[in-house]
Amino acid sequence: MRAKRIIPVSTRAVVEAQLLKSTISLADYDSSPEEMILDVVKKRAKLERQLKNIGAAIVPKAIYVVETSNTVKGQEPRPIAIWRTLVKQGKVAAEEIAICTNTKEIPKEAVRVATIDQLSDAYPHIIFNKKLQEGWDDPSVYLCYFDGETGSGTRIQQVLGRAVRQPGVKHFSDEDLNTAYFFVNCPNELLEKITDQLKEELRIYKGDDPTSSPLNSRKSGRRCRRSR
Repeated sequence: MRAKRIIPVSTRAVVEAQLLKSTISLADYDSSPEEMILDVVKKRAKLERQLKNIGAAIVPKAIYVVETSNTVKGQEPRPIAIWRTLVKQGKVAAEEIAICTNTKEIPKEAVRVATIDQLSDAYPHIIFNKKLQEGWDDPSVYLCYFDGETGSGTRIQQVLGRAVRQPGVKHFSDEDLNTAYFFVNCPNELLEKITDQLKEELRIYKGDDPTSSPLNSRKSGRRCRRSR
């Protein structure tokens, strides 16, 4: 991981009303997709334990965003590659993964979900492409993995609505449970630009202290670079 960005969510009044998660965590990786996906699996499992420990009946969900459902002949479609990583390396049960793409061929044990109406807590892992970027959101979505290189904040903005609503319309005492987690692989020179785009999209409230910043960087994980 190169860097982790923590971005308080705007607008202030909406957050204070507890309608939205209070923080966005933007983790930038310089590593393989498999490594990123496995980190998503680990984080989702941790959040699930934290929610169970406080008696919350919320199943935290992770979504895996692909750009295309099918690839050229001879290459495995990315939705299937992600599915295999989840099942083979992440040890996620096949019946807990929903594939919401028009990928032509999927493994026989994989679950294809044709419409958003079929999504439920039975599927804590959801693989989708652009068709789910509109008309669907779920407050229990906590984690968003973006497959491939992310070179524009627009790609993240299009999915923000899937993850920023606060489950139960009530913030928890544990800030981890008030946070939306985004996992990206971004060219380092574009990271600041993408962060600025997100701040503008969210109209971040910067506070009264002009020296304060809503953006913090934390060195975390392997191959992580600290940047401001």
